[in-house]
Amino acid sequence: MAALLSGKQQLVVLALKRGSWISLFKTGAGWDFSAGSPRLFVIKEVQSTAEPMMVLDAQIDDRLKEHRYSPFRSALCLPVVKPWGVAGLVFVEEPERAQAFSHHQLGPWKELTDQLAETITAEPTQLEMPVLTPRMAAGVGVAVLGSMLLGWLLKAPPAPPKPPPKIVVIKPQDQTPEEVSNGFLGALNLGRYDVAYLMLKPDLRKSVSQKVFEDKMRRWLSQPGFAEEAVRRQAEVGKMRPGIVTIAVVRPNSSRDAWRWTLIKDPEGWRFDRLPGK
Repeated sequence: MAALLSGKQQLVVLALKRGSWISLFKTGAGWDFSAGSPRLFVIKEVQSTAEPMMVLDAQIDDRLKEHRYSPFRSALCLPVVKPWGVAGLVFVEEPERAQAFSHHQLGPWKELTDQLAETITAEPTQLEMPVLTPRMAAGVGVAVLGSMLLGWLLKAPPAPPKPPPKIVVIKPQDQTPEEVSNGFLGALNLGRYDVAYLMLKPDLRKSVSQKVFEDKMRRWLSQPGFAEEAVRRQAEVGKMRPGIVTIAVVRPNSSRDAWRWTLIKDPEGWRFDRLPGK
C-alpha cells in the first residue's frame, strides 16, 4: 500500500482485536486517535457506515468544524469489510495539501482493502468508542502487506471503480476566493459538476446552461493528463482589487504554467466571472 503514497502522505492499517483498534502497519509517526482527534471522528464515521470517507480540505469541511486543529489537510479512510461488518480500516492522510485524493484513486485502494479482508484476522464486536492500542509486531504487518502488494501488482488491471460515494463540497457564504477555487477543483475531481456550476456568478449561469457547462467541463477533464493535473494543483490568491481577484492555480511549490481564473464578489459570495479554463 505504501507504493500508492506520494510526497508527505502516510497511512495506517487498523484491525479489531479484543474490542480495540490495533495498528497492523503504518508509515510515518505521530498517529494519535485519542478523544477529540479528527482522525477518531473519521474512523468512527467509516466504521458506522462501512463506506469510504474522503476529506477534501479539513480547514473548510463542516464535518470537522468542531476540531480547531487537524493533523491532516486532506484524508481518505476505507473500511475493510467482513461478512459480519467492518473488520479493519485503512487511513491515508496528506498533512499539507488540499484535494490530495479523488474518486479516480478509489479503485486501487479498494482493490487492496478487498485483499485485506481476505487476510486480516479480526473479531466482530460492538464498540462504543474505538481506542488505538499498541501495534502488533512490525515484521508481521510488513510481511502481510508486502505479499499482498506484490500479488496486486502481478494481477491484471482492476475493474473500473464503482461510482464514488456522495461527498458534499461545502460552500459557506464566507468562503475566501482561494477556498472557492479549491472547492471548484475538488468538485471537478469528484465529478460533482452540479456543485461546480453553482460557483459561477448568477448572470453567467443565466447565459450558460448547466448542461453546456457540464459538457465543457467533461471535455476539459478528458484531455490527456488533465485529471492528474487537476488533482495536483491548488489555488493561490494572485492580484486582488476591491470586489475582484485573480487566482493562480499552480502545481505544488511551483508558479510556472499557472492557470489564471477571475472571481468577483457577488451577494452569493465569491463567484467565477467567466467559465474557468487554463
